[in-house]
Amino acid sequence: MQNTGVLSVDSTKNLSIQNKGTVVANEVSIGALDRVENGGTLVADKFKSNGVLINRGNGQLVIGIVAKVSYLTKHLEVAKEMYDAGETLPEAVIEALKSAGMIPAEAGANEAALMMLSRDDRALPDEEDAIALADNEDEGEAPAADEPAETAESTDMSSSASETNAPVRTLEDLIRESRERAAREAARVHRTIPTTVGALTSAARGAASQTMASIESQAQAAVTGLWADAGYGKTEFDAYRTDRSGLLFGVQGSTETLTLGAVLSAGTGNVKSDNLASQDWNDVGGSVYGAYRFGPAALTASALYERHEGKAQGQKRHADVLGASAKVSVDAMLGSMTVTPYAGWRVIGVDHADAEDRVVVHEFPIGFRAKGSFDAGAWKLSPVVDAAFVPQTGDTKVRLAGTNTKSVISGGSAVTYRAGLSAEKGNLAFGLNYSGSTGDDGLQSYSVQANVRLAF
Repeated sequence: MQNTGVLSVDSTKNLSIQNKGTVVANEVSIGALDRVENGGTLVADKFKSNGVLINRGNGQLVIGIVAKVSYLTKHLEVAKEMYDAGETLPEAVIEALKSAGMIPAEAGANEAALMMLSRDDRALPDEEDAIALADNEDEGEAPAADEPAETAESTDMSSSASETNAPVRTLEDLIRESRERAAREAARVHRTIPTTVGALTSAARGAASQTMASIESQAQAAVTGLWADAGYGKTEFDAYRTDRSGLLFGVQGSTETLTLGAVLSAGTGNVKSDNLASQDWNDVGGSVYGAYRFGPAALTASALYERHEGKAQGQKRHADVLGASAKVSVDAMLGSMTVTPYAGWRVIGVDHADAEDRVVVHEFPIGFRAKGSFDAGAWKLSPVVDAAFVPQTGDTKVRLAGTNTKSVISGGSAVTYRAGLSAEKGNLAFGLNYSGSTGDDGLQSYSVQANVRLAF
């Protein structure tokens, strides 16, 4: 629906609106597939959103809400920060803070207040009914006696003001009084949506890169059999802190010169950001890979697909990942040690459901691997170290759909390293590796992997 005049309704439910005029409603409800683009004035007592709200240009949004009770009671650290800053909070949130022992039991409850969102912002998904203003709070100035009322709602509001002797404030007064509060609220609470988009996109890209690196390592062995790799890692990057546990299960067949294999992957993790937004996610995927050996040289290639599904602010989000890699390596003997310089390329594309466009990142690992071997009784032990410099190009930020808000997802370069030990006896082999990286935008990561291989 497109509105360029004055629209007065009791409620709007599951309706997409382009507003360039004035909308006055007791309740605005946006469904998951709906979108409100406000370039005029939108006034509402209650606001519920599972879809998209965009406030454009000189749009003015006046809503009878301080915050979603369901959100703040589940994120009491945010509520405590607002309380300490003197923000107004619903009574239910105050009681939750008291129950958690975060404020004194005798602390008084704040009353609900008006809030106006900033431009190009997006409403939090609604999990429960929003908290409206008290009935005796007036939302508009009553028309003069010689002026006709514009809407039934404005007549009702002016009558309520007369009956309760509440002070009469104009729409301009409300906007002026709420502007400073709105800026703080928009920066603290509503920025969590673009942050979670960037966090999941960054985490998905990192997980895919780690999966391809593990596959490249397995493809080096000219072995026919089954293998599995389990790992846990932590990453700090820009404003994000990620924990992830993952499992790879692969099968491969090899000849003297050729290796072909397939992999199933699964993982679970959590990513937090500096603004206290947190989301859990799970991922599943599949990959195929191959290696061709010609003399001391080898060419390794892989292709990957992963689906990452996260939940933040009560709403599910997902990202689809496509990746491909190629690497050339050459073995050289240095005493009893095999030294292998290599150069490669990885491309990772992440398509987040809430992002404006797919982001594509290119990685170019350039490094070397050194591997030794010695016998320990019936076991053959092989220590290995690996180090690489990894320049990165392509998209470094992801943009939230319908806005100009962007979040960092990739830096310009990184240094990666790995140290490990494998033990082999007959058809069975075990391995343990520690790996890490450091790079631009505060990148620091480490992970531990254990693997097992059964040859046929």
